[in-house]
Amino acid sequence: MLTLVALGGLAITTRAQTNITADLCVDPSGFTSCNSKAKAEGDNCVSTCGGLTNCVLDCGCVYFQKLFNCVGQSCWNQVCTVPVT
Repeated sequence: MLTLVALGGLAITTRAQTNITADLCVDPSGFTSCNSKAKAEGDNCVSTCGGLTNCVLDCGCVYFQKLFNCVGQSCWNQVCTVPVT
């Protein structure tokens, strides 16, 4: 049950990143490829957890770190939306 709760939390957080879209990135194909690889690695990590909540949460942290790296590499033009004065 706790694993389902943890996965539900990851799903909510995943939806939060949908404001970063590949079509608005400097390198859309790079972002799509990087994001797909990060998701596959995260899914693989979760599949090895055997239902252990802390393991699932750790996989989520690693996935989001990889996702942030994808954004930094390919979508840096979307990262800062606050005007610099």
